Amino acid sequence: MLLEQGFENSHLNAPLLAFVWRCAADGRVTRESLAWSLTHLGTNSIFTRRSRLHAELHSLATGNRCPGKPARIIEEKITTLDMAAGTITTEGGHTYTGDLIIGADGINSAVRAAILSTNSLAGSVDVAGGAAAVPSGVAAYLCIVPNSVIRDDPVLAFQTGEKSGMATFHSDDGRKQVLVFPADAENFQIIAYHPEDGWVEQFTQSGSSIIKDIPAERAVQDFVEFHPSIQKMFASAATRDV
Repeated sequence: MLLEQGFENSHLNAPLLAFVWRCAADGRVTRESLAWSLTHLGTNSIFTRRSRLHAELHSLATGNRCPGKPARIIEEKITTLDMAAGTITTEGGHTYTGDLIIGADGINSAVRAAILSTNSLAGSVDVAGGAAAVPSGVAAYLCIVPNSVIRDDPVLAFQTGEKSGMATFHSDDGRKQVLVFPADAENFQIIAYHPEDGWVEQFTQSGSSIIKDIPAERAVQDFVEFHPSIQKMFASAATRDV
């Protein structure tokens, strides 16, 4: 739909994720399959940075690629969202209808806040903007590594061949999972899921949904049962957030 409206793929710098490789903690590839979007919808999945997507959405909404004059509705607070009807209602009682409604500012999104009640989420950690981060039992390391870290490692290099996709490395007990996929032409994105137990107190004390600049040693220790090549990815990242 967005491509038909004039979305520019080149502006997104978005790699295709056509394949999924399931791997063991020791680095062995145990299964290769086509991505769900290809087998069920006949289309590729992509990965792009939120900032690039926001820029293209803003251009689409405010540019002259679509008929009509763009409306700028400034400093309106959204109070309710009807997803089925495609309408939002503001604090001032105005109602707006759209084919595509996007809460484009992440965890503090006004749209997200409109459909989440912070008072009804037991054990939630309040964050600015009325949204809430809720302890789920699972935390995730987020980091980026240069392509060379993947390409030059014999255990990981299969991801840099002609096929583009996402590798998923699983611990034997299934409690930890490391996702590795191309973030853009120069880098790979790492998302590493693990039990949240060791972070809950820090999340609660900080009142934040993100803990930044985790030492590499901590990340390696949390994934000590994984192949050294996987641990090396954490050490190679400039920063690591949870």
